[in-house]
Amino acid sequence: MLLPKRVYTVLSAYAASVILASGAYAQTCDNARDTVRQATPLYMHGRPYAALETISNRGHLECPELKPLSARIHSVLGDYAAADRIDGVVESVGRIDCAANFNTDQATDWRTALMPVISESRIVVLNEFHHRPVHRAVAIQLLAPLYEQGFRYLAIEDLSPMATSLPERGWAAYFDGGEVSDPIFAQFLEEALALGFEILPYEWIMNSQSGTGDPINDRERIQAQNIVEATFDQDEDARVFVYAGIGHAREDAGLEPYPTRYMAGWLHELSGYNPLTLSQTACAALNNETEGTINAALTSDAEPIYDAAIAHSDHGNEAWPQWLAEIGRHRVEVTTIIESVQSTRPDLIDFTIEGVLPGRPPIAVPEDRIWVRGTVPVRDLSLRPGEYVIQIKIPGEDIISLDQIVVVASE
Repeated sequence: MLLPKRVYTVLSAYAASVILASGAYAQTCDNARDTVRQATPLYMHGRPYAALETISNRGHLECPELKPLSARIHSVLGDYAAADRIDGVVESVGRIDCAANFNTDQATDWRTALMPVISESRIVVLNEFHHRPVHRAVAIQLLAPLYEQGFRYLAIEDLSPMATSLPERGWAAYFDGGEVSDPIFAQFLEEALALGFEILPYEWIMNSQSGTGDPINDRERIQAQNIVEATFDQDEDARVFVYAGIGHAREDAGLEPYPTRYMAGWLHELSGYNPLTLSQTACAALNNETEGTINAALTSDAEPIYDAAIAHSDHGNEAWPQWLAEIGRHRVEVTTIIESVQSTRPDLIDFTIEGVLPGRPPIAVPEDRIWVRGTVPVRDLSLRPGEYVIQIKIPGEDIISLDQIVVVASE
């Protein structure tokens, strides 16, 4: 089912505003902007396979400007390894010397390292790579401890204006934001709502004030202003969890053509509180992490780039990574599902499998989604306890609902 035309138009405009309106979007491939404009709404509309086909058909799979979007598409198709190969696991701009900036010799389990400093903070800013759902798994695991410490506001960069209806629904829809089509991001939103967080969209388009004509710096400043106006200006005791993309959490100054001050810096100035900035994008490793571990190290720098770095040992190499289990998901093998598809549609070799909660409308983000290429799945499904309907999606065709129910029991 397609979104209503009005909603789809707003969603497409939102996508364009976030991805293209910065003015720093350089083109090294012919018509790259047009490809982004065509593929992004498909990706945001829950049609990642169709978005990837659009990029491929226009010959832009190897185009540098399309790498971030292509990586995000692969990640929401469940192909985490491909996403990491395409766009990397550390910041490429303003690359950080981790040994010089963080106490790497003291790196330890991220909860042990971070909870003492979180308890002293009024603002916690956690960043992510948009193509790394493992970063959202850390955000999910932070929700309950933060709520216990009195944090009640969750400000999320990605959300669209239509996300204001999230509390009424209680579940994530495609039109809630550009990254929400990722099932792990949807889980992040839904668990935050269930705990009682007030979820705040804070993108620059949520503010009606005009900019200065410098969209790169305007975006950083207006993001911070939106957060402060929705929290500290209304609640002097507010404690705020901010979830942002990559460099928005930096406390240093950027180099041209990047912002002269990032959102976190503006947030410090406008709120009066020094945010605790936690980066998941600065360091690929801190202290020889073993497989399956997530460590963190604090900075000793008086004027830090970030206050702490979080390093993930898993860089998408596992067929079914352990962090999925840590956020309550169970592995569900898909061999029989693929065999069922092949028995009725032997012509189908490339498609996606989704696990969907019964009763959720088509605009709801599925519990999980994986890509099957040449009848080989990128990984098995990951589902939380519950009962799910299995759906097959094919570009350009209707959804195929299998007469198959998967029940995942609590252990």
